[in-house]
Amino acid sequence: MVGGGKEVLIRALQAQLHRVRLDRLVRTCSLAAGNSTPAPFTLRVDFVHWPYDYLHHVSERHLVLGARYLAAAHDADLSAILRAAIMPLV
Repeated sequence: MVGGGKEVLIRALQAQLHRVRLDRLVRTCSLAAGNSTPAPFTLRVDFVHWPYDYLHHVSERHLVLGARYLAAAHDADLSAILRAAIMPLV
């Protein structure tokens, strides 16, 4: 990427993960699945600038999302997508 685009995405990702509280999301999914502690799992999530609203399930352990999901206004959208992807893995 040119013009610092990668750094912008990284900062947006860090801020969004802080807002979404990934640790709580995993714990909630684990409890909903009937597990007191989450089992180790791998979930790869890649973000792309374009298309902005992209959502593609490459596999059950790999998602590709558009940069839209890194905006604070889309916390709930990202949480729902991650919850749906995490539930079968815990």
